[in-house]
Order: sequence, then C-alpha cells, then structure tokens
Amino acid sequence: MALPKEIERWSLTTLREKLIKIGAKVVRHGPYLLRNIGRLRTILRPRTVSR
Repeated sequence: MALPKEIERWSLTTLREKLIKIGAKVVRHGPYLLRNIGRLRTILRPRTVSR
C-alpha cells in the first residue's frame, strides 16, 4: 500500500494513539451533528428547478 513517507515510519503505538484521538473528536462532535442533522439535511438536499 502506498503511504506518505511520514506515515510509513509510524509505529503501531503511534497509529493507535492517532486513531484514538480521531475517535475522540468524532464522539465529541457527535451531539452537535445530531442537533443539526435536520439543518444539514435541508442544506444537502438537491433543489428542484421550477419552470
């Protein structure tokens, strides 16, 4: 698998720590996303063109 040079040198411990940090960010921002999912849905919904 092709990885950037910096990532190729990471140990498994470093990779695990980075994944834990990413997971913590996802959990921390989860409530915000749940509160605003309706707003996001309306923003992301494709608009129909009226003639």
